[in-house]
Amino acid sequence: MSFLFASPPPSYADEQLRAHLASLSTLSIAPSSEFSTADAKASPALETALHELTSSKVPDHDKLISILKDLGKSREGVAAYASQVDELVEAEVMGRAVVLVWREVLQALVEGALQLEEERSWWDQSLNGRRGVITYLVQSESTC
Repeated sequence: MSFLFASPPPSYADEQLRAHLASLSTLSIAPSSEFSTADAKASPALETALHELTSSKVPDHDKLISILKDLGKSREGVAAYASQVDELVEAEVMGRAVVLVWREVLQALVEGALQLEEERSWWDQSLNGRRGVITYLVQSESTC
């Protein structure tokens, strides 16, 4: 049960996964050349959301929810896009939000798998001798 009190440092694979998922959120969708003029600007709400999602510090779950709620509130009364630039920027914001959510899902799966592996390893070690079998019997009797 020592794994309950101390956790091992993150593995190389875990560090690489975190780095790659963080870098995915900073990839940009290249707009077409016809909208790359200096006078083509997105709405302020979209610009703010895009800026917050492209910063070097990846927003946490609560911050992502607040960004998307603010974006939804600013979009409620609008029936159509003000320009095609808004459409492109909104697609990029949604793409980045999906990548961040996918990152959280993958991270939760990896952490769950690591916990299961630690517990499996502990049970393997504890059942390898007579003392471990007695420990198992005492624990299983106390749960009945």
